[in-house]
Amino acid sequence: MIFNIIYLTIRTFVIKFYKLQNGITSIEYTVLIACIAAIVIALFRDGGSLAVALEGMYQSLGSRLIR
Repeated sequence: MIFNIIYLTIRTFVIKFYKLQNGITSIEYTVLIACIAAIVIALFRDGGSLAVALEGMYQSLGSRLIR
C-alpha cells in the first residue's frame, strides 16, 4: 500500500512537471534529480523499506528453490 502511495505521488508530480517544463532551468533539474536520488537511497539503504521487502522475497524464493 505504501508503494502505491509513493507511485501515485511520483506519477502526479511527473505529470505536472512535464506539463510545466517551459522555462525550467538547469538548477531546477539538478534539484529534482537530487530529490529523486535521496528517495532512492532512502528506499534501498540497509534497513530501508524496499530493501527489507526485497530481502524477505529473496529469502523466501531461496528456501523454495533449495527444497
